[in-house]
Amino acid sequence: MQRQRTLYQLPDSALELIRNRVNPGCAERDAHGAPIPLHLLREAADVGLLAGGLPKSVSGQGYDLCRWGMILEAVGYHCDDNAFPLVVSLFSGVAQTIYDSGDARLIDRYVRPALRGERFTSFAWTENADAFSLASTAVRDGDSYIVNADKFLVTGGLVADAFMTYLRDERGDVIALIIDRGLPGVSVEPVSTMGMRAAGLASLRMVDVRVPATRLLAGNDGVGHVQRFLNRRRVIVTCGFLGRMRGVLEETVRHLDGAIRYGQPLTAMQSVQGAIGRLCIGMETAQVIVHQALQRLGTGDYIPEWDAHLSMAKYYLIERAIEVGEGALRLCGGRGYVTANGIERNLRDFLGFIAGAGAQDILEVDLGNWYISQVQREQWAGR
Repeated sequence: MQRQRTLYQLPDSALELIRNRVNPGCAERDAHGAPIPLHLLREAADVGLLAGGLPKSVSGQGYDLCRWGMILEAVGYHCDDNAFPLVVSLFSGVAQTIYDSGDARLIDRYVRPALRGERFTSFAWTENADAFSLASTAVRDGDSYIVNADKFLVTGGLVADAFMTYLRDERGDVIALIIDRGLPGVSVEPVSTMGMRAAGLASLRMVDVRVPATRLLAGNDGVGHVQRFLNRRRVIVTCGFLGRMRGVLEETVRHLDGAIRYGQPLTAMQSVQGAIGRLCIGMETAQVIVHQALQRLGTGDYIPEWDAHLSMAKYYLIERAIEVGEGALRLCGGRGYVTANGIERNLRDFLGFIAGAGAQDILEVDLGNWYISQVQREQWAGR
């Protein structure tokens, strides 16, 4: 346990924010579908929680992606609201992608303000279509683009000030524009979901929105651009869940230790011990796999557009998180079913990522194709 205490250390200012400001409103936000308030996200920026992966040249902390992911794991461990590390990591990740463009105007307008908690940019891709069937369009008109778009699920959309938006241009190529929320023709509506209710999930609609061409982030091969973003994101998004899994399992053991049946705590019963053992095995194995993936990100030893090991890490972690959530619900019985204790909320949140950050069934197909191609390549090489 000493290793875990060391792994999950955070600065006092971040811990104070999470324990005394974020956690107390978690159940109420979930019950009413209210997004994490902007003032809490600004406070997160104040204590450096958006700065971890950004370079010091823009007032970031200069951590590599491995260390940044482990910080997010610690945030997830201490935080009752799974939406908090999700939204923090998304806004930080989008800022990193804008920084990577090298465009000084975009960096000054969107990256530096994000680290000060003044302007947050979300990610608008999902149209319930594949990358080659995007219906949202951007048509060049002089020094602007005219944008018409419908993005049905945007994380952090209710609180974002701008959107990194992927659109098809008149050539048929996919481009990326950063579109400010306040432009005429932009509308944002809340989306009701099973879980992650505080993540500010929203639908985004744009009708004849005139966007300055200076907001162009990727002028061609937007599919490659989004693949590089999602490839890294696929692992980073799991880190908060990894910490929360451990928090849920520890809370479950503490409850069972205080529940007396037949004159002894439930933790003394072998059937309970076996159930906890199985959940522990999955959780610890998931941590090893995710940490290995983070090390690949930190050293740059991965394929930028799509890396099988990064996808495996996301897939495996989510399957194990669902097991922990369901296992906690089964072990805690009625206490786990009532909303006041948060156990059912964690399960709902974990289930949401069956579809998020690369749907589990699609990852199975992608990884199956990847493995088949590896075997076939070796067969042909040996002939």
